[in-house]
Amino acid sequence: MSKSKKIDVTKLVNNPFVGVDFEIVVNRVGEEDVPLERCSYSKVFRLVVNREKVDRLSLNGKQLFLWILYRVDYGNDWILVERDKYMKSHEISSVNTYKSAVENLVDNGIIAYSTIKNIFFINPKIFFMGSRAKKYPENVKIYEANNERKQS
Repeated sequence: MSKSKKIDVTKLVNNPFVGVDFEIVVNRVGEEDVPLERCSYSKVFRLVVNREKVDRLSLNGKQLFLWILYRVDYGNDWILVERDKYMKSHEISSVNTYKSAVENLVDNGIIAYSTIKNIFFINPKIFFMGSRAKKYPENVKIYEANNERKQS
């Protein structure tokens, strides 16, 4: 969305998805009672280059990418893609459709082949479940304002 467009946020107060059935279950963390959500979630990192990679995916590639986002385990930079289970859940009858989606993700740098059949590395520059800083402490750099990357 363009940053120059003015939006009257006072008209955006009644989100229809936030009703009596919307509940966020949290853990207490220490004495400061900082809420930590119990429901697992994957993070998609919003750099322009990442969005462009996802934009280039075919519809089948996007479908597999979304499936992977919901399946990746906490702290893992790899995913087991059970081909038959994936194909059945998406009513895909042709293995070539599946293979094409995998190749599309590989070609766009979303996943990479591993040495184990049906296990792929995920690109943690694009998405991750858990803390990338904990997984890759050797890659952590302290933020400095003059090194800020442009994000959209």
